[in-house]
Amino acid sequence: MSMIKFTRMATLRTAPLCKQLSTTWCKRKYAFLYSSFATRTPKTGNRIAIASDKRMNNRSVAKPKHDGVPNNLPTTEADVRPTAKLYSVPKISPTIKSVAIHEPKLHGISGIRPTINTVDVPESEHHGIPEKDNSEENVDNTLNIDAVKRVLSQFSHTAEVNKMCKDANMTYAIFRSTFRSFSSICLNETMSPELYDLMFDLTKKKGSTVSLFPLFLQHAHTLFPHLKHLSQLKSISDLTLPAKWYTDARERTRKIVLHVGPTNSGKTHHAMQMFLNAKTAVYCCPLRLLALEISDKSIEEGVPCDLRTGELIRFANEDKTPGTHLACTIEMTDVQEHYDVAVIDEIQMIRSRDRGWAWTRAVLGVNADEVHICGEESAVPLIENLTKLTKDEFEVKTYQRLTPLKLLDEAVEDWTNIRPGDCIICFSKETIFEVSAKLNKLGIQIAIIYGTLPPATKIAQARKFNDPLDPCKVLVATDAIGMGVNLNIGRIIFYTLTKKKSAHNGKTVHRIINASEAKHIAGRSGRFGTRYPNGEVTTFRKSDLPDLYKLFRREVTPIKSAGLKPTPEQMEMFSYQLPDASLKELLDTFESMAKHDTENFFMCDLHQMKQLAIIVDEIGLPMRDRFFYSQAPIDIESEKECNAYIECARKHYNEEPINITWLMRLLGWPLKMPETTAGLREMEAVFGCLDNYLWFSKYFPTIYHEEHRVRAIQKELETWIEIGLVTCLLKKLSWSETIKLKSQSVKEPELAGIADKLKREKTFIEESDSPTKTIGKTETGGEKSVAELLKFLKKGGISEKRLMRLSKDLDADSMLNEAESKLGKHPRKDKFNKKKYLKDLEKWLKDKK
Repeated sequence: MSMIKFTRMATLRTAPLCKQLSTTWCKRKYAFLYSSFATRTPKTGNRIAIASDKRMNNRSVAKPKHDGVPNNLPTTEADVRPTAKLYSVPKISPTIKSVAIHEPKLHGISGIRPTINTVDVPESEHHGIPEKDNSEENVDNTLNIDAVKRVLSQFSHTAEVNKMCKDANMTYAIFRSTFRSFSSICLNETMSPELYDLMFDLTKKKGSTVSLFPLFLQHAHTLFPHLKHLSQLKSISDLTLPAKWYTDARERTRKIVLHVGPTNSGKTHHAMQMFLNAKTAVYCCPLRLLALEISDKSIEEGVPCDLRTGELIRFANEDKTPGTHLACTIEMTDVQEHYDVAVIDEIQMIRSRDRGWAWTRAVLGVNADEVHICGEESAVPLIENLTKLTKDEFEVKTYQRLTPLKLLDEAVEDWTNIRPGDCIICFSKETIFEVSAKLNKLGIQIAIIYGTLPPATKIAQARKFNDPLDPCKVLVATDAIGMGVNLNIGRIIFYTLTKKKSAHNGKTVHRIINASEAKHIAGRSGRFGTRYPNGEVTTFRKSDLPDLYKLFRREVTPIKSAGLKPTPEQMEMFSYQLPDASLKELLDTFESMAKHDTENFFMCDLHQMKQLAIIVDEIGLPMRDRFFYSQAPIDIESEKECNAYIECARKHYNEEPINITWLMRLLGWPLKMPETTAGLREMEAVFGCLDNYLWFSKYFPTIYHEEHRVRAIQKELETWIEIGLVTCLLKKLSWSETIKLKSQSVKEPELAGIADKLKREKTFIEESDSPTKTIGKTETGGEKSVAELLKFLKKGGISEKRLMRLSKDLDADSMLNEAESKLGKHPRKDKFNKKKYLKDLEKWLKDKK
């Protein structure tokens, strides 16, 4: 999704409000909220001139003959800030037209990309120049366009100006951008009186063109405020020695042990043994599902292990005190807490353009005596270089695959060739449902795993596939299984080798997976100690098989550098030096000025942070809060998540607690059980919004304070999504096929001791003060009790509360149309239909006889 589309989507949510109110009073007594999208008044300065430049009779300036002076830059509002609401400025009629001037060329100045491309003129000076007629008496007071052209051209080519630019720390890119903006002002006569008088004298050859430099430098400082504080900003953005950021880790000499080898080689198992045997330990991994698995396994081994992810903190101790062991996602690694052992899994992710910074931070900063790192062999050179920077001990342990992996000579080609233990890899959710429908028509039961499914649903699907007694024997999944839970897979089948990826311009590009991805996914087949010890890998289409062979023959490229990212403290210090800059401008400036060791590090991609920064900049939160909001794990492809993100940030700005009732109404509660893939995506987006709420609650607990209610709703949503997943899979089958498949896959609860439960319920009714005491005389047995009880219930002799208790004792809730009985009960309740409930209960009990 492009930035413009993302902003338009956010703006449409507030359009009806702005038709009613143009000004809103917020709880902060000193602030008024103005504009259709922004909730604060834009800062004065550079945006004033933007409005003037845009509204100047809506006329475009003639295209220059040479590629020199720009055509009335900036030409659009989006060139500066797509969502900014501009002030209304009176129209100004220019008295001269712009013409071409030779492009300035300053040799010897290396450039950086400018951060702001706007014209900035104070509002008080934005009055223009009075119109001058063409009469003879005023001809001497009119600027000559050719003369202005000559002055600007001489100024740009003067050697003295070149030297003064270098002394002012102006790069060629900054000079070029400033000169284009400065020329646009001069040619359109949007000049201050001082500049107008000076330019008039220079056109009459009175003085040197160098005298323009003070005004030119002033304009450059307006466009690029960091020039005033360049030395301090360079110091803040110096990332050449990131190892020194972590003083606690540098106080000791750590022992770094790198466990490398292919999938199913036992490298993680050996590291986990050190984790379990240590007095205190932390396990860091890329997925919360994997962290949850490690936490549960540790507890099974008798080692209390806490769990910490971006949206969840779970303590193993009953008194809610921190335990000695912790499993966490890599971003949640605590670099200040001391541990005896730390395990960092999937180290090859350190080269990720999006998340690589988290692995770099963990490797350089985790405060442990021993650090066990697991991953591909391609990471050995980089980790060795990083340990030299940290002056730690370094050791490499290499492992070989425990079971063989065979690349088959034949492709699957036909769905009838699918066999138990197969896992079909798809790289999009649409392809997953397409493949699932084809398998279901053949009567093949499947499990599904993809990235946006809730963790509980993924675990349930994995257990279903791993269970030898379950009729489900085929898995359809995305590459999310590459770093997930352990699966008993006998054969990996690549449905395609092409993967879609969203580019920054909003377009979707296709690429073939690399050798590392292919080998990592294929290695999930054939696991030691399972019913499929020997792994196999192939493709579905015969045409893809040669490409798969090429990927397996290709050596994995060694990882050369690790990712870096600005910290909240760095951005806060940046904001002190540039108090009027937005977070987007700070990120641009930091990215352009950041200096790092290019041999070992690279700057991670800040594209999503910048997109979210544009939104929170207009809302007006404090800078540190903006930075945390810009790091939120928002799916910017989801309109529902983006809208909820914006509305929550607005309420945060107004210092209003965000209660779950308001949020659920915003998300369209109550929901309907999904029957199509679109409905399933909608429910997954709601679950994602609740995940984001929990993520924010860790940083802003006074604003997002209803964590327990969110978790209760998420637990219910997980059930709905799992049922909806089955519904979407079955929607293309015939009625008879659907009934047959449902009867095989849905396990009804066992009603052990149903007679005893009815007796207890009957005793409870007899002991009450209601007329229900009479039914105890007719009890002769379990089955008769059911009939007698139902007969009595139909007469209305039981309250809603007792009826619900009865169904709970019978374990009948899950069978009595679970979706209808629970769906939509929060935050507002539907009217209880006792007659329908009794009818369903009678039918259910009758079926159980």
